[in-house]
Amino acid sequence: MTTLLPAPRPSRRRDARRAPLARRLARVCALAAGLVLAAPLALSAAAAADRTAPARTAATGDDPGALTASLYAVSLYTAADAGGPPLLPPPARVAPADAGVPADALDDGAARPDEDGAARPGVAVLSSDEGHDTGLTDGTFTVTATLWWGENGDRFRLYRDGVLVDSVPLTASSPRAQVVSVPVTGLPDDTYTFTGELENAHGVTATTPLTVRVTDASPGVPQLSVADQAHDGSYTLTASLWWGTNATAYRFLEDGVVVGAGTLTARTPSAQHASVRLTGKAPGSYVYTVELLNAAGATSSTPLVVDVGR
Repeated sequence: MTTLLPAPRPSRRRDARRAPLARRLARVCALAAGLVLAAPLALSAAAAADRTAPARTAATGDDPGALTASLYAVSLYTAADAGGPPLLPPPARVAPADAGVPADALDDGAARPDEDGAARPGVAVLSSDEGHDTGLTDGTFTVTATLWWGENGDRFRLYRDGVLVDSVPLTASSPRAQVVSVPVTGLPDDTYTFTGELENAHGVTATTPLTVRVTDASPGVPQLSVADQAHDGSYTLTASLWWGTNATAYRFLEDGVVVGAGTLTARTPSAQHASVRLTGKAPGSYVYTVELLNAAGATSSTPLVVDVGR
C-alpha cells in the first residue's frame, strides 16, 4: 500500500528572506548600469563646462580608470549587501598622463592655440641641395626650410652648430605652405648641424635638425703638362682641372719656387685651365708642380719633371 505524503508547503519565512535579497540585487544591477552610463557623460559635461580641460569623447574607453573605480564601487556595494567579499580587486591608482603637467611640458611640436585661438608656427623641415646641385659636397649649397601646412611664421632664423647664419623676414599666409631658403658658401671640409626656428607673435617653433657633411670644399686635383718645348729652353706649362670643385687662384712652382700665378673664375664643376710660358732655361732637370686655391684650401698636382738639353 502506497502512502501519499502531502506536498511540502512553501516556507513563507524563506521567501521573506529571499525577497529583500532579490530587490537588493536588482538595485545593485541598476546602480552598476547607471555608473557605467553616467561616467562618460559626466566627463563630457565637465569638459564642456571647462574649456581648458582636454577634450574627451563619450566612450567609456577614454577613461579606463574612472570605469574601473565605478565597477569596484559596485563590487563593494554587492559584497556589503550579500555579506561576502568584493568580487573585484581594488583598482590601481594611476594618474592620468596629463594630470598636473603644464601644457608646455607636453609639447610635441604641434601648434597649440592661445586663448584667442591663435597659435605659434608649425614645425618646418630643413633640407639642403648639397651634393645635388653640382654632384660635389663642396661647402656651397642652399638650406631650405619647408612648412607644408599649418600656422605660418613671420620670421625664420637659421643656425649652424648653434651660431646664427641668417634671419629672414616672412609673410604669413596660414595655413598655406611656407618655404624659405638661405644660401651657404665657403665651408671647409667638415660635418655641420643646421637648426632653424619659425617665429610669430605667439611663440617660436624649432625645426627638425639637418646634418650636412662637406668633403669636396678644396679644389679638385689638377693635371700638369708641358708643351712647345724648344731646344733654347723655352716651353709652356699647363694646369688642367677637368671636373671638380673649382679654384679661384693658381700658382706654378719650379723646384718649390713660384714662377707663375694668377686668378681664376670658379664655375664648379666645370673644367678650368691655366698656363705659364717659361723661356731661357739652362740645361738640366726641373721639377714643377701647380697649386689650385680657393677659400677652403689648396690642392697640388703630381710633380712633373722637365729635362732641358742643348
